[in-house]
Amino acid sequence: MTTKDTADRTGEAIDFTMMYVTHDAFRRDLGRLSAASAAGTAHAPGVRAGWENFKAQLLLHHSVEDTHLWPRVRRAAAGRPAGLASPPTRRRRCTSGCWPSPRWRRRPR
Repeated sequence: MTTKDTADRTGEAIDFTMMYVTHDAFRRDLGRLSAASAAGTAHAPGVRAGWENFKAQLLLHHSVEDTHLWPRVRRAAAGRPAGLASPPTRRRRCTSGCWPSPRWRRRPR
């Protein structure tokens, strides 16, 4: 993307750097949580704390995007195809608090 592509209507470029860094961190943490599951340590206190922190950080991240990023993207995308100006629907399910119960989070019987 060029600065022109990411400038909102005020002419100020939208810097996506922190969003990319944050998304990379989420992918890293999910990899670690998956590895803990594969190793059979998903219920260790540190892993459970990591999962709780992951959820809290993701909700905070989405809240900041909704407040600061998406309004600017909507302004910058005005007049372009509608899909450019809205966050993914799948993300909305995540932020609503309806957390899935992945297999690795279930306690063994």
